[in-house]
Amino acid sequence: MTHWCLSGTGSDSTGTVDNPFRSITFALLATPAVPEVRVLPGIYESADGEVFPLNVPANVSIVGTMGPNQDETDSAVIDAGASATALVLGQSAAGQEGLIKDFVITNFKSVFTATKWRGICANAVVSGYGAPRTWPTKPTSAARQPWPSQPALAR
Repeated sequence: MTHWCLSGTGSDSTGTVDNPFRSITFALLATPAVPEVRVLPGIYESADGEVFPLNVPANVSIVGTMGPNQDETDSAVIDAGASATALVLGQSAAGQEGLIKDFVITNFKSVFTATKWRGICANAVVSGYGAPRTWPTKPTSAARQPWPSQPALAR
C-alpha cells in the first residue's frame, strides 16, 4: 500500500493518488505500517500542517518528486523552519531498510537525526546554510568524501 501527499490542496481522508493527504506528517501517522509515502510537488511546511521533525519509521520509504527546477513548481520541497530538524529516521531492525529519495530539503536546523537507521538517501538537494548540496543517486566511495566546499578531515 502507498500513501500519497499533495501540499496545500490535499485532504486528510484517504491518501490515494486521486485524493492525497495534505501533509507528510498525516501520511506517516495514518497507518504506521505503510511501506511507502509518495510526495507530489509542492512545499511541505508547518503552515500547511507539517509537524517537524517528520518521524519516519525504520522500514518506510518516502519518495518525493524531483524536477529540473528543483522548486515547488516541479519538486517536493520540505521546508522545516529555521529552528527544526527535518527528519528523524527510526531505528532499523535486522532486514529493514528505509529510503528517502527525490526531495529538496531547505530551511532547517539539521537535515536529519538517526540512530541505527539503515537505508538510502538519494537524489536530495539540501540547502539552508550555505550552498546547495546533492547526495549521490547511488552509494559510491565518493559519497564518503567531504563536500567540495569543506576541508578534508585530518586522520
